[in-house]
Amino acid sequence: MRELAPVQTVELFPAERQELVSLLSQLSAEEWALPTVCAGWCVKDLALHVLGDDVGVLSRKRDGHSSQTQSVDSWDELVAFLNEWNEQWVAAARRLSPRLLIDLLSVTGDELYHLLQVDRLERARRAGELGGARTGAGVAGHRQGVHGALAAPAAD
Repeated sequence: MRELAPVQTVELFPAERQELVSLLSQLSAEEWALPTVCAGWCVKDLALHVLGDDVGVLSRKRDGHSSQTQSVDSWDELVAFLNEWNEQWVAAARRLSPRLLIDLLSVTGDELYHLLQVDRLERARRAGELGGARTGAGVAGHRQGVHGALAAPAAD
């Protein structure tokens, strides 16, 4: 089987984040409260989840902080742990206003993009030293969930 070349997506991140921030900036109070495909979560909850992911990645990868205190021994335990972790974050962060949430998503988006660029360059450097390695970065697709809740087509 032939090894596939990595698909670099880091450069797509700023435009994706800007689209999310732009979309959220246009929402009415009623639209923030619309349900999403994530059971029990409204549009605001989904945006809070994105912020939680950003904060978690920056804390772990950029700052070297680890806060996991629970041992995970199976797939089911991992899923349960992550679901509870996400629920706790979203429940606590619901006190944020939409405006503050949007501002924080802009800041964490910039910081995360910078981190992804640095990480990509470091992996490319190591791949050259090691004679080749698989690389790639994913772009969050949660904006699709907001569009779904609004029954609006997502921009490409």
